[in-house]
Amino acid sequence: MDRPKGLSPFQKETFRERRITSVSSDSFFRVPVRVLAFLWNGLVFLAAADEPVNTPFENANLLTQPGERDGFTFAILGDRTGGRESGLDVLAQAVIEINRLDPDLVMTVGDLINGYNAPAEWYGQMKAFKKVMKRLNMPWYPVPGNHDVYGNGGNRSDRSNEALYKKHFGPLYYSFDHGGAHFVALYSDEKLSFKNPPTDQQMSAEQLAWLADDLAATTARQTFVFLHHPRWNYDGDVWEPVHEVLAKSRKVAAVFAGHWHRYRSDGERDGIRYYCMATTGAFREDLPAAGAIDHYNIVSVRPGGWTMACVPVGATLDPDFVSGKESSEVWAIKGGSFLKSLSAFSAPVLEAVTEDVDIELFNPTSRKLEVALCWTGLPADGWRVDPLECTVPLDGGGAKTVRFTLSGSVPPTNHPLPDVAVEARTAYHFEKGGAQEIFTRRDLPYALPPVPEHFLRGAARTAANRALSLDGLDDCVVVDHHADLNWNGPFTVECWAKLDEQNGRAALLAKTESSAFGLFLTDNGRRTPGFCVYFDKKGYTNAVSTGGEAKTGEWLHFAGVYDGERVRLFVDGQPVAHAAQSGPLKGNRLPFIVGADVDSRGRPTSFSRGLVDEVRLSKEAIYSEPFEPERRLERGEATVLLLHMDRIFGNLLLDSSGRGHHGRLRGGTRLVDTD
Repeated sequence: MDRPKGLSPFQKETFRERRITSVSSDSFFRVPVRVLAFLWNGLVFLAAADEPVNTPFENANLLTQPGERDGFTFAILGDRTGGRESGLDVLAQAVIEINRLDPDLVMTVGDLINGYNAPAEWYGQMKAFKKVMKRLNMPWYPVPGNHDVYGNGGNRSDRSNEALYKKHFGPLYYSFDHGGAHFVALYSDEKLSFKNPPTDQQMSAEQLAWLADDLAATTARQTFVFLHHPRWNYDGDVWEPVHEVLAKSRKVAAVFAGHWHRYRSDGERDGIRYYCMATTGAFREDLPAAGAIDHYNIVSVRPGGWTMACVPVGATLDPDFVSGKESSEVWAIKGGSFLKSLSAFSAPVLEAVTEDVDIELFNPTSRKLEVALCWTGLPADGWRVDPLECTVPLDGGGAKTVRFTLSGSVPPTNHPLPDVAVEARTAYHFEKGGAQEIFTRRDLPYALPPVPEHFLRGAARTAANRALSLDGLDDCVVVDHHADLNWNGPFTVECWAKLDEQNGRAALLAKTESSAFGLFLTDNGRRTPGFCVYFDKKGYTNAVSTGGEAKTGEWLHFAGVYDGERVRLFVDGQPVAHAAQSGPLKGNRLPFIVGADVDSRGRPTSFSRGLVDEVRLSKEAIYSEPFEPERRLERGEATVLLLHMDRIFGNLLLDSSGRGHHGRLRGGTRLVDTD
């Protein structure tokens, strides 16, 4: 059996492996092995035709066996030329991606090199282009464009580059068959000029006659035509004679051109689709949504029709583009953990302060990181930081402490402390190329000075007649992280709340983000309270009420308790949910927020709407049985936070635990009188 011509090395090897051999020495009766295999497989298929998949389970007929289909795919590249230095790099990336998709062949639409030059320079550009295209694992076919054939300066009488094109790229127009389809490459620059469209852009009688004869001779079911200029969009009737030949054959499915460096679909005429390709490395405008993109197209051809996809360069990824180790390392820093800590700054509420603030950075990955730090939120007058920004290199597994000098003046009376923050950016670079940028922002924690004793005494005398008002949009109280807000034993978090109607999930008290704990309310037809606690290496345990809802417009007491063996939720002193769990808790360095949840960057989210009063956090399991909640909570030996919501100092909500964990009002949060 003769081997077909025009096979790639891979196809040649496959052909050798699949040659038909005989099982009989009788020259008059030879049965090929492939025929016997086909007959046997057919019998097996008929025997199991009612079972589309092999499974020990029932209902296999709910699945469908795919039909066997013939067909192939081919790729199309856009213009490569136009002055971009990175053009060949874009083309090289497209070649890599096309090899991943493994089409049968690749077509072009012209302008392969910059051209318009002397033969020596033309030759160098041709070699550079073909060096990239040589990396394709399948045949590719050139189409001549004006840049490929025009002589030095565009001199129409200089056909030296046209001769070079024919010598090094091949014929100016031609056709071939593959997979039951017919491919035609046309030459749209025969006059080497487009000054006079009615004459310069007409196809010659010789090429037009060849095209008619070629289409008449092919028996292919579908024909695809390629040329450089989209002549159907030019002034005059220069394309009409060509379209008449294409339409008369009733064999042409689509026509593809380039030249304009922008992608467009020009619709269908007489059953023929017209497309203009954009670029694969050529100059283009910055209008990607309007088709000015670097891309290649992938066409799938079946006996009954064809489909096409436009693929931007860079969209087809290597199947090993990120390794398991790299994925784990990126996830290790995705929440900004490379910014390990930010030391507190003495809040200038009584006098101006100048002191050092340390930022501790840690690289938990094996790759070198560069962390860019920048301070934001500084008031225009009276606040300074030195340096304002810097970049810090971190070796894999390394740590560094960066010191800044921060100066802050006392804000005007009753004005809040500024939300000074540091922004940190880094990028993780992958072995296969590309990088993932990761950003985090941390508010500057304030080390609050001792609050004058008469303020605390005044707060005690007001006896629960005020509460925190929350609008459900951006109101909340932020208590900066302190070391004694993390622990590994029993605890109780509780508050009183009078809630308004609200859709979705909202947080009452939270220090979560895949760690710590939180009290939440979820509206799924009724307001359902829940208490979530995170355990180290065990994930979260959630105690969610399955009974009555948390009614709106009424004061209710909510308490979440962990006693070392069980997570419990109480509403108005009644146990409504519990879940067994034990082990060390998973802490964090995020703030504790009243009236909202907290994200990985320490920002409030999932806000509550209504009134909140009497927030207490204790390092002990206070409740285990039904109880009568006290309307005003008192400080105990295990209390680490106690907010009566009765007095503020500037924008500080006073903590009555004695530990100085005062909160900062955010948004339009205010205290209101209540019953």
